[in-house]
Amino acid sequence: MRVTRGKQLRLSQGQLLGCGVHTFGYDYIRKTPTSRPQMIINEREAEIVRYLFETYASEQIGLDRIAKRLEDMGAITKTGKKLWRRSFLKTVLRNETYLGVKYFNTMRCIREYANPIYDIKHSTLKRINRNREDWIGVEVPAIISRELFDRVQDRLKDNRKRYRNPRQAQLLSTLVRCGCCGGSVYAYRRWERSKRKGPPCVLHSMAYKCNWRFRQQLHSKNSQISRCTNREIKGPLLEGRVLAMVKEVMLDPAKLRECMDFFREDAHAAELRLEKEVKAINGRLEALHEQKRRIIDIYASGDLSRDGYVEKNRELDGMIETLNARSKELAENTVLLHKAGAIDTAIAQYCEGARVRLNKCGSDPSSMRAFMLQYVEKIVHLNGKVSLHGRVPVRHEQGNDTETNTLPFCIESEVTREERYLEKMRTAEAMRYQQSVALLREQSASDLRETERL
Repeated sequence: MRVTRGKQLRLSQGQLLGCGVHTFGYDYIRKTPTSRPQMIINEREAEIVRYLFETYASEQIGLDRIAKRLEDMGAITKTGKKLWRRSFLKTVLRNETYLGVKYFNTMRCIREYANPIYDIKHSTLKRINRNREDWIGVEVPAIISRELFDRVQDRLKDNRKRYRNPRQAQLLSTLVRCGCCGGSVYAYRRWERSKRKGPPCVLHSMAYKCNWRFRQQLHSKNSQISRCTNREIKGPLLEGRVLAMVKEVMLDPAKLRECMDFFREDAHAAELRLEKEVKAINGRLEALHEQKRRIIDIYASGDLSRDGYVEKNRELDGMIETLNARSKELAENTVLLHKAGAIDTAIAQYCEGARVRLNKCGSDPSSMRAFMLQYVEKIVHLNGKVSLHGRVPVRHEQGNDTETNTLPFCIESEVTREERYLEKMRTAEAMRYQQSVALLREQSASDLRETERL
C-alpha cells in the first residue's frame, strides 16, 4: 500500500512512472538527482507509428498487409526484431499516448482467494478497467493528431460491427497436431464460391490447418522464418479416418497391443534398455544443474545481463522439466514390466469401456466429441498420414496401496485414395445439384416471362 500511495503521489505531481514498459515510438529517460523522468520521441519509431496510422486510416487494407509492408521496408521493432504481428499493430492503433498524454491508474486488480466453503478451489487475480475519471494523465510529446486518431478508431469500431462466424468446436478441435512443425492445428469452416463453369455455386468447406502455416502467410515472403510444408486436410477426410482407426484398432485388444512399444521387445531387454536410458537422463540432469550454477556465477560477476540470465534460466528449466517427465515415464514402465496380468486386464477393460461409450454416442456430435476428449490424447497429421496417440490406465497393487500407471499407444494410418475420391465425388455431386436447381429456376423464370408476354 505504501508503494501504491507513493506512485499515486508522484503521478499527481506530474511525474512519469517507468512500470517496466517502454511505449513504441518513445524513449524513456530515467530520473536523475537533478531532473525528472521523461519520455522523448524516438524519431525512427515515430515514423513507423505515423505510417501505420496514416495507412490504416486512408487505405482499405488490413493490418496483415501493413505488417508485410513493414517487413518489406526493413523496419524493426523496439527489440530489434524484423517480424511484425497484427496484435502488436492493433495495440499501437488503440494507444492514446500518441496524442500527447500517457494515462496511468487505468486498471485495478481484484483477488479472489480459494475458499472450500464457497466451492472456490483456486485463488484468482482479475484485472478490470477503472472508470475514465479515475485515470491519471501525464503530458508527453505528441506524435499524431486527434483527427487522425479518431479516424482510425472509427474504422476499428466499424470492423468490430461486421459479422464473424461464431466459434464452434469441431469433432477433433484442440486434439490435432502438425506432424511437420509440431504446432497446433485449428479447424475452420466457411462458404466458398465455386470456380466451375456454369451457374454460380456456393459450397460449405470445413478443414484442419496448421496454425504456424497460417501465421507464416501473415508475413512477407522475404522474411527469414521457418516454413511449414504440411498441407491442410478436409474435415470429413480426417474425422472419417480417425473414427475408422478407433473402430478397427482401438476397440480390439489384440490390435491395440501391437501399437504399443511396450510389447515390441522381451521383458529382460526392455528392463536393460530402460535402466540405461534412466542413467543417461540422470547424467544430463546433473550437467544441466551444473550449467545453471555456472550461469549464476557469471551473472553475479557482472558478465551476463539480467535479460540474458532470465532467458538462459528459462531455457534450462524447460529442458530439465522435459527430462524429469521422461524419467517419470520410464520409471512407470519399469514397474509395469513385472505386471503382465494386470496389463492384459487393463487393456481388455479399456477396449470394452471404449466400445460401450462409443455405442452410446450414436450420431450425437457433442457426445462423440466428449468420447474423443476422454480416450484420445492427440492426433498427429502430416500430408495425409495420421497417427492417433492415447494411454491405457493400468491399476496394480503395490504393497498395501493401489497405483495407477499408463501405457502409451500410437495407431498409425493414412488417408486412402478411395476416401479422397469419394469426398471429391460428394463435392462434385453437391455442385451439380446446385447448378441443376439454378438452371430450373432460370427456365421457370424464362417460361413465366414468355407467358406474360403472350
